[in-house]
Formats: sequence, C-alpha cells, structure tokens
Amino acid sequence: MARPSAERLEVWRRWLLAQKVLVERLDRDLRERCDMTLEDYDVLVQLAQQPSARARMSDLADALLLARSSCTRIVSRLEDVGWVRRDPDADDRRVVWATLTSTGQRRLRRAAVVHLGGVQDAFARHLTANDVGRLDVVLERILAAAE
Repeated sequence: MARPSAERLEVWRRWLLAQKVLVERLDRDLRERCDMTLEDYDVLVQLAQQPSARARMSDLADALLLARSSCTRIVSRLEDVGWVRRDPDADDRRVVWATLTSTGQRRLRRAAVVHLGGVQDAFARHLTANDVGRLDVVLERILAAAE
C-alpha cells in the first residue's frame, strides 16, 4: 500500500485539527449557554428525528455521531434531568426505548439556536458556494469508499 504524499498528510492533519477545534468550540458554547454537552445535543437531535421521538437504545447508539460507546451513560444523565425517558419494550424485555420528553424537546429547541449559530460562525460562513459543492463531493467520495 502506498504512503500518502506529504501534502496529503498535511491536509489530513489540518482536517483532524479543524475537527478537534470546532467540536471543542461547539461543546463549550453549549456547556456555557445551555448547560449541556455536544454529546447531549447529539442524543437529543437523534431522538427528535425519530418517529414518536423515540428509539431503541441500540439504534440510538448506532446513530450517534460523537459518542456511541457512551450512549448509556449520556442517556442516564439526560434521564436524571428529565430530558429523556427510558422505557422497557412491552413485548421484548431485552429492548429498552429512549424517548425525548417535552422538557427535552424545549431544551433542544433552545440549544439548536446556539449550536446552529456556532456552526454558522465557526464553519459555514468561511465557505463559498463553490467550497460547499467541492467539499460535499470530496466527503461523499471518502464516505462511500469507507463503507
């Protein structure tokens, strides 16, 4: 297998650094302004996107973008503050459902304003329309090859 060129390795390093810096900034904004982590936000968004705002815990873990291995811990914390409820499945005792509560929905709506503003400020505003198109094509190619 060929080794990447120095130029490609530098782009890879910058990609990793940009991701790290952006995730840390977005997490900090949510912590300071909404008293939630970016991981909390990820769980709430994934649940909000599901029919009936609920998902099996195993499916929720698979859908998370940031912390699949921490799903149970995050849901427990969100359950403690009343943003998520866990319910056993009536037909299959092995299945547990996570459900977004009305309190969680309200918190998510407020946090979305902060988060999406942060995405715009830290990322999207730096991209031209051409950049968006090119970046989308490149990322789609990378994701397709990884699957």
